[in-house]
Amino acid sequence: MAGQTKRRSDLTLVPEILHESLYIGIDVGKYQHVAGFVSTTLLERHERFEGCPVLAFEQSRQGFRSLASAYACLCASRTSIRAA
Repeated sequence: MAGQTKRRSDLTLVPEILHESLYIGIDVGKYQHVAGFVSTTLLERHERFEGCPVLAFEQSRQGFRSLASAYACLCASRTSIRAA
């Protein structure tokens, strides 16, 4: 099987726009929260809103750290942060 890898020709490189907005929606629950991340690049890469990254995290310090870590990974190239 090692020699029989399929090549996907439908994959295209989607460059990240440096100064685009990243929107984060958080569904707050009593014990667990869910965050969804959406940007122009993510929508183009995943082709649908439902395909964009989602993170379920607990209402705890460790849960918040996992949210901050996911945010940092998605925002590594962005220079400004604004909460609304």
